[in-house]
Amino acid sequence: RLFGSYYWLCREVFDVPEEKVSLPDAPKAICRIDTQAGDPEYYIVVDYFGVRFARTTGTAPGALIRRSFYFNEDASERVVQWGATQNVLQIMVSSTSPAQPQSGAAPMSVAVLTPAAVDV
Repeated sequence: RLFGSYYWLCREVFDVPEEKVSLPDAPKAICRIDTQAGDPEYYIVVDYFGVRFARTTGTAPGALIRRSFYFNEDASERVVQWGATQNVLQIMVSSTSPAQPQSGAAPMSVAVLTPAAVDV
């Protein structure tokens, strides 16, 4: 399923320090990778189709992937833009807010802390 992918260890962050902002126009709305997770540590997995976030621990068989954002413009959850500064990777995504599913997809932000941010 993840054959041929590149992956890096990352931790989801919800506040990006001003000096590490790479997307100054990023939406203020945060897209949580997994609202059930107590420890937001993941593998960020990148392949030809998109970006996936996989749990590092405590997953049941078949529950490795927690969230996927695709490069396809027609996908319901997709990557819009990304950027990295030092060890912070910011990804602007189009996704449906769990708080307002009736409003459809809207721009949201995902931010992760990883030593490989500029390599992703």
